Amino acid sequence: MDEHAINHLLWRTDPMGTGCALDDGMEDEYQHQASNIAQRLAQGQDPHSAVTAVFEASFWEGCLSEGQRKASLEAIVAALQKEDSKGQPAPR
Repeated sequence: MDEHAINHLLWRTDPMGTGCALDDGMEDEYQHQASNIAQRLAQGQDPHSAVTAVFEASFWEGCLSEGQRKASLEAIVAALQKEDSKGQPAPR
């Protein structure tokens, strides 16, 4: 999944609950994280580790480990793994 698709995925799932998914003007809310995740994936890091490391560096340790944020992490990882297993973009 390329950086743009990861950004869209993060915006849609809004793992930190910023409300950005409700505002088309905030589509770049997670652009920095998307870029870093894309780099880590390109280097061969697994999706769960990549997403977790990037978000913990941007927010706080364990930020995606509870409640709705944990469910968002699981959805993001599933979408990244789905694409990786097929070798093509996951549906949006």
